[in-house]
Amino acid sequence: MDGSSASVDAAAAVHDDALPDDNEPESGTSGRTRHVDGIITLDQLESAFNNRGDFVLIFLSPVFFTFFFAAFASAALTHVPINDMFPSHRGLAMAILMIGGEVRRLYLSAASQVQSFFTFPRMYAQDTKDDTTLKFKSIHTPDDAYVWLATTFLTTIFTAPDSKSLAVVPSTLRSRVATYQKIVGAIELRVFSAPPVACSSSNKLTRIYSPCHDFLSAPIEEPWYLPPNSSRDDILDWLSTVQANGSLITPSTSSLHITIPTYNGELDLLCIMSLRINFQAGGFVDTKYKLTSIPLDPYGDEHDGIGTDALVLLFVLVTLVTEFRKFRQVRKQRLRRFWSPWSIVTWLLLVAVATFYVCWGGLCWLVYDSTLQTKIIALDDPTLDVDANASLVETYVADIVSTVTTMGYAMIALRLEAMAACCLLMLRILGSLRFHPLLNVVTATLVKSLQELLPFCFVFAVCLSAFVVSGCLLFGDNVKQFSTASMAYVTVVNMLFGQFDLAQIFDVNYYFAVVWYWSAMVVLFLVLFNLLLAVVLEAFYREHKQAEAQSAPYINAIANLQRVEGPWLWPWAHNDMIALGRAVKRKHLHEATAPAIAKLLNLPLDQAQKVLAKAIAFTKIMDILRQPNNTQGDATGDEPDVDRVNHQLVEMEVRIATMVARLDTQV
Repeated sequence: MDGSSASVDAAAAVHDDALPDDNEPESGTSGRTRHVDGIITLDQLESAFNNRGDFVLIFLSPVFFTFFFAAFASAALTHVPINDMFPSHRGLAMAILMIGGEVRRLYLSAASQVQSFFTFPRMYAQDTKDDTTLKFKSIHTPDDAYVWLATTFLTTIFTAPDSKSLAVVPSTLRSRVATYQKIVGAIELRVFSAPPVACSSSNKLTRIYSPCHDFLSAPIEEPWYLPPNSSRDDILDWLSTVQANGSLITPSTSSLHITIPTYNGELDLLCIMSLRINFQAGGFVDTKYKLTSIPLDPYGDEHDGIGTDALVLLFVLVTLVTEFRKFRQVRKQRLRRFWSPWSIVTWLLLVAVATFYVCWGGLCWLVYDSTLQTKIIALDDPTLDVDANASLVETYVADIVSTVTTMGYAMIALRLEAMAACCLLMLRILGSLRFHPLLNVVTATLVKSLQELLPFCFVFAVCLSAFVVSGCLLFGDNVKQFSTASMAYVTVVNMLFGQFDLAQIFDVNYYFAVVWYWSAMVVLFLVLFNLLLAVVLEAFYREHKQAEAQSAPYINAIANLQRVEGPWLWPWAHNDMIALGRAVKRKHLHEATAPAIAKLLNLPLDQAQKVLAKAIAFTKIMDILRQPNNTQGDATGDEPDVDRVNHQLVEMEVRIATMVARLDTQV
């Protein structure tokens, strides 16, 4: 052996047990092959030159996606100003939802109770409003709903007792809630009623119960709009009249929806509060509320969000170019497949970001539409004659409430898409760390654990369903958390983490509850949860052991390249390396040896040896960096073994040809 072969042999080590790359042709006798004992083929040299950009992409991907995450998170928090939304929501919720006392019953006669349910006279509300104020979450009966409306909600919204008191209040301070929230348009009360039908049961007792109500069919809607510039007495008189006419809360009422659109000039936010009171057929009343805010000046005078949006667009374009480049490479080289789990995550990420900005564009279009603001300003004009323009006012109010509700749905969709994009970016960052054996431990453990948890998930779902159904049968008639199967699933999972008040089921039947609870805890928590932990730990142990085995050749390859190139690890910045790559690509070089390179490029022999050593070290690193992709291939059967045998045969041919060439050179 001469000096050149010894120098080349010291540049790289053998990695015989590496699987073939997913980006290699299926045929084992053509195309690129792996180098052996410091030997490199012309195909490998050409591949290293053509794919030298992959080296940069592999190392820069974690940095790229980390900055992508930071830019998108900044844009999302700019377009969804949580710091402004929280005080606005909190103030409005405290002013409307937390006013009033806990459950306080009125001890009326039976006749008075029936009368209050159907008519609830105005005088009754006047005489008892100081003693019957209720919180929104304290509504448990239809009577409670009317008490809350008459004595808590409307008295909080309409603070001026009469027209004289209202006239004293400056027009700019009217219709205020929680000091800074000004009601825009009107308050919408939408009543949903179930149509009365004949009782369909064959039971003879239906003769004494009539009529029944079809709560499953489409309800009858009746909207009411309350002008914010009204006195309390006028609103309460209207409420009493509507209730007496049987148009508000009756046995046919299935739901009452209240929508309150407000504008906060201090924070420049449009807030929509939606209150839902659902009257179920069994007499149970369920209350829900939702708050949504929309910034009315999305970009502000200083256009703060344009820079982050432009940066996100730049990251999206770079990602698209990279993915299309990979796709063209796959089509050009006729590789096995383009789609992998991580490429699917990347494209889902792009779809989520695109959907986020579609929702944002639609929201901006609604916000910047001058028609909405014109209608709001027109209705707030104190000189407007509401009675003379009743039809116009009703049309304006309906349009305002409809537009504001649509904006609220758009904001909710915007936030959901932002959440999805952030989660996908997190996965993409973890996936980009696969190039490093030690950094890949967490990602590989996650992937392997998910693959091995499919049988466990089936067993867990069966056991969980059994305890959910049994919990519904035992406690569903008395405990709300077990009243439906969907709520029971959430309740049982929360119970496993200690987030459930056991006193609720113990009060139903103590002995049944004890047996059911401890059976669920033993099976679901003590056995299955610990089995889940064992599966994850086993996967982590295997991946960590494999990472330790892979880290040695990776570190050696990096050290070899650093020794011949320097700390920058990029040999293709030199003219002689570029000249070598171009010569190989143009088929000017016929053998990958130092003398041949020295002769072709007109270099000294020691310089040619160094160039060849750099190429071999670079190819070795690329082989190791691509190994994480090999483990995610979906090839089955004996194909990997056949490819390995074919590669070994080609490598033996390369050994023999190289030995013959060296012998001829010495002779």
